[in-house]
Amino acid sequence: MRDLPVEVFAGMVPFNVVSKGNGHFHRGTSGNLVIEDSKSSQTLVKVFKRAGLSINTHKNILGILWGKLIFNLNNSLNALSGLTLKAEISKRGYRKILSKLMKESLEILRFAEIRPIRSGKMIPSLAPIILNLPDFLFFRIASGMVKIDPQARSSMWEDLVKKRPTEIDSLNGEIVKLADVMGHPAPFNREIVRLIKEAESNPQILNLSPEELAKKLKIKLT
Repeated sequence: MRDLPVEVFAGMVPFNVVSKGNGHFHRGTSGNLVIEDSKSSQTLVKVFKRAGLSINTHKNILGILWGKLIFNLNNSLNALSGLTLKAEISKRGYRKILSKLMKESLEILRFAEIRPIRSGKMIPSLAPIILNLPDFLFFRIASGMVKIDPQARSSMWEDLVKKRPTEIDSLNGEIVKLADVMGHPAPFNREIVRLIKEAESNPQILNLSPEELAKKLKIKLT
């Protein structure tokens, strides 16, 4: 494979996809694919567009990937809630917890001099503020930023239900690893990693309410 004349592009998939069985895959959220900008990337862009897939290019693909990771911190939270993405994000308690996870992560990234980049309308640095807003304001702002199908769930929830290993080490776990390298605390993300690891062997701990999760994370919701 190493001798093949191919070029590998870094890329990011912003939308949620869950397997419905029998070869049916359901896309549950909005967003365009993003690949790194290079001399030959436009050839790939044309191929994707012919297939009906919207795709953009970006010179700072690493920043895009870190920005996507910030929003993907909700994958673990959604899995632990046991709810659809729309039902989970509609509860302010879960949003407050996600805001804490994002704030902690953004602080660690700043400490490491890493700047996450927005993809589409979602801005990583503003997300914790928007998530903390009262329901009527949050729904008004969020509805113009991302579309969520009522059936959409995180792939991590699907992994836990089907008793498969999750990607937690590459999401919240990546924040914890960076925090350890930088000598910076990451208590919220560290506890989320522990809870998901526990759920991998014991899915019965799923369906945690915001209050139950906040207690485990030592977060005050009021």
